[in-house]
Amino acid sequence: MGGMSTVYEAESGDGQRVALKLLHPAVTMDARGRERLKREVRMLQRVKGPYVAEVLDAETDEDEAFIVTELIEGPTLEKDVADNGVYVGTELVELAHQLRTAVQSIHSVGVVHRDIKPSNVMMSPHGPVLIDFGVAQFDDDVRLTTPGSVTHTPGYCDPKVLAGAAPDEQADWWALAAVMAYAATGRHPFGAGSAPQIMRRVIDGKPDLSGLAPRVAEAFERALTPEVAHRSTFDQLVEVLQAPNDVTSRASMCGAQEAATQVVTPPQPQAETGVDSDTDEEQLAAAPTEVTSVPTQVAPAPTAAYPASGFGQPYDYGFGSQVFPPAMPQPPQELPAWARPARSARAAVALIGAAVIVAAAHWPIVVGFVYAAMFWLAATVGAASIGLRDRRIAHGGRYKREHVGVAFRLPGNAMWGAINTVLNVLFGLFFGVALMWAATLLRLADARLIVLSGAAVTVVVSWLSGNAKGKEGARRIFAVLAPTRGYRAFWSVLLGAVVVALLFVVFLLYPAGVDWMPLAGTPFFMEQF
Repeated sequence: MGGMSTVYEAESGDGQRVALKLLHPAVTMDARGRERLKREVRMLQRVKGPYVAEVLDAETDEDEAFIVTELIEGPTLEKDVADNGVYVGTELVELAHQLRTAVQSIHSVGVVHRDIKPSNVMMSPHGPVLIDFGVAQFDDDVRLTTPGSVTHTPGYCDPKVLAGAAPDEQADWWALAAVMAYAATGRHPFGAGSAPQIMRRVIDGKPDLSGLAPRVAEAFERALTPEVAHRSTFDQLVEVLQAPNDVTSRASMCGAQEAATQVVTPPQPQAETGVDSDTDEEQLAAAPTEVTSVPTQVAPAPTAAYPASGFGQPYDYGFGSQVFPPAMPQPPQELPAWARPARSARAAVALIGAAVIVAAAHWPIVVGFVYAAMFWLAATVGAASIGLRDRRIAHGGRYKREHVGVAFRLPGNAMWGAINTVLNVLFGLFFGVALMWAATLLRLADARLIVLSGAAVTVVVSWLSGNAKGKEGARRIFAVLAPTRGYRAFWSVLLGAVVVALLFVVFLLYPAGVDWMPLAGTPFFMEQF
């Protein structure tokens, strides 16, 4: 059996664009199912609010039953976070308030969503909108209560539901806390992998909250704990998000739960069941005897307005009578592109350095200023890049308006780049001038070769001595200019040609002397030439 619904973008009789959810024939295959659908639709039509996709119309009598809802323009929360970064500060708190209002709108008419997850939150121009609540997920449907079946999205399903309890309003609030953890970190709180792996981490109460402030991470841990008696409410979670540094909010969040925690008897291991001993015993008693199927998200038709939720093909995980599989290691996580070191630019830097050294043999002062300007640009870009990467690590990934922060910090990075340039270039210049002075005293070569040698020492020493941010900036700049192997080959050939051309110009077209402009004369250490 395929998915229980498919969503299409459609147009109503008055020209309004809407989302049409075509239900699987199995939903209305008998009189009981059709009556249940009618009852559910009547309840859904009562759901009103600025953050829910309201049901506009429905057809429940024909063979092809469907439900018409508002068409929400915008990406899902999952895509929004992936494209624009995580939510922080007041944006995170505002998102929590809006989604809380959405869930309250649903619960107020007796509807349980049952599948709150980032892909079921659409980000419209007016705020988040919760979609796909309650439709074709009837808790008394024989197809949805087959022993051993799991009908929710792994990682966003309350542990007590995984253990066999019926989904209720509390399960929706747990799922919403998981969605907020995703919005705050940019990662699914219980990771990726196979459904059993994810469910194992859910039932163990081990969310990935790295990158969050300690008190915020603690608040999410309490909201996502598998132990219902010790679980904080969504309102208490929002209280901590509003005042993450206010110790009074922590006291109100813990409350009576701390007292309950003090009297818990240390659990005994239960290796045979595959479920941790700290799982609620009543949940274990109601747990299904095997896991044989999990939901998969229905792939929408080409004109789908947003992803449809439903149920996929059963899948046998082969765990026999075991409720959950043993804990399994997570697959290795690939670093995001922004966290990886930029591709090496040694060849390009070496060719640019060679061009600077050759040109400096005839125009040492002018080329020296050009080199200092390039050095400053690389150091500024490197400081900005390293600073942005550090802030992304602190936030747990990309975050909203990060580039505004980069622009705001640009003057400071430019100032740091200037200081770094002066210190490093002067340090290199000291050794370069010392070499030229010694060479003139010993008359080891003509003026052109002496200046060439001094320029080489100056460039090499200044670039290699404590210039980590300048090197990072050079790699970042070159990564933009040469993103592919073809571009890198092009720039290598071009820079090589520039070096050859400068050799021809300096040593053949200008064979006599060194041009010290804008100085009026020759520096004292070169007066003998």
